[in-house]
Amino acid sequence: MPAATEGRRQFTAENDDTFQPTEERPERPDPVALLRSIYDPLERGESRDFEPFFDALAEDVVLTTPVGEARGKQAVIGYFTHLPATLEFNPFVRPLEYFADGNRVLQFGEETFTVKATGETVRTDWVWVFDVEGGRITRILAVMHLCGVADEVAGALAKAEELAGR
Repeated sequence: MPAATEGRRQFTAENDDTFQPTEERPERPDPVALLRSIYDPLERGESRDFEPFFDALAEDVVLTTPVGEARGKQAVIGYFTHLPATLEFNPFVRPLEYFADGNRVLQFGEETFTVKATGETVRTDWVWVFDVEGGRITRILAVMHLCGVADEVAGALAKAEELAGR
């Protein structure tokens, strides 16, 4: 036996069943499973309830859009509850797609917005980047083209931040 391998155990087909983990790995919440549990019923039309989404938000969550941001759970909830006052939206124009790396999930979709005041309709592809820690959504980055609806989105963000005391 060469000197470099003396005293070390060699892996062979005969001894491959001897490995035993020394401790159990803690179960980590699956971020994609969390998001699918929230969005799948909405996408299938089985629910219109956004409470599971609101419940999954961390207290210090940050939502960032191309026209501004909402900081904190109450501000993010406020944004989503005030946006329908000026816009009708359908985020399920095509099936959602999910890609993940660790605690970061990219959700791809296509959405239509209709400005209630003018009737103008805008259709856009989008991606939302979610960071999930301990089963809670800590960050949402919305990457999308908001031409035609930017004022309404910015207004809903401002109202949410105001109501959250910021």
